[in-house]
Amino acid sequence: RKKKKKGRELREIWAGVLNCVLGGACSYIPPFYLIRSGRVEKGVVGEEVGCELSSREKKLADLEDRSRRNNVRLVGLPEGTEGSDPTGFNQKAIKEWFPTLANSEMEVERAHRVYRSQKDTRNSPRVFIFKLLRYQDRQRLLKASRASGPISHSGANLRFFVDYSSFTSKRRMAFLPVQKSLRAEGIESFLLYPAQLKVTISGTVHTFSSPQEAEGRLPSLFRNDEKKEVLKQFLPKARTEKTNGQLILQKWCH
Repeated sequence: RKKKKKGRELREIWAGVLNCVLGGACSYIPPFYLIRSGRVEKGVVGEEVGCELSSREKKLADLEDRSRRNNVRLVGLPEGTEGSDPTGFNQKAIKEWFPTLANSEMEVERAHRVYRSQKDTRNSPRVFIFKLLRYQDRQRLLKASRASGPISHSGANLRFFVDYSSFTSKRRMAFLPVQKSLRAEGIESFLLYPAQLKVTISGTVHTFSSPQEAEGRLPSLFRNDEKKEVLKQFLPKARTEKTNGQLILQKWCH
């Protein structure tokens, strides 16, 4: 019976490997030597395996982020505004949106809308991504977007963001509940690349590599007991998430 159970578990693991290779549905692939040695336990990712997975995922995400480093994600642009020439439209619109950059010749290499599945019934316009020829131009554009205040086009508010990989975006978005709680208490926080929360408390800078670390340490950093209790109450609780029967480690390995 034990042999049958182990055989079934190994078949499930290899099925996950095939799904990843053939269909791109990657959630977790244990190293080959761990499969051969039978050290992979069903439903649990050991610390050694989790650290190796984390290291590989972060390396791949870093490569993808570098390939996107000249991209800008534009949210809110009404559908069809760009017409049949999104690149040409974007080239002209940048000078209208940012008068301070009107004298700068920013070259747009390409521009397109993000694909949306037919099952997605949202009425909001699709994200518009454009790639600038020079990284320095991208930095100047993002800086101008933060300094110029609200930017609108055809009555719609526009927002400009860095185009991160899906992996990096999810890691950064995980901090949003913590940032929201801090903002409600009048505490400013910033996200460092790739996914670190930076908070300044009483003149001292603190950084957190995961939301769980922030939730656990932040209340103890305040001298005001009342604020400590407020933060304990409103900071979201750290939860253990499970995907496809596998335990996802809540800490990042170094």
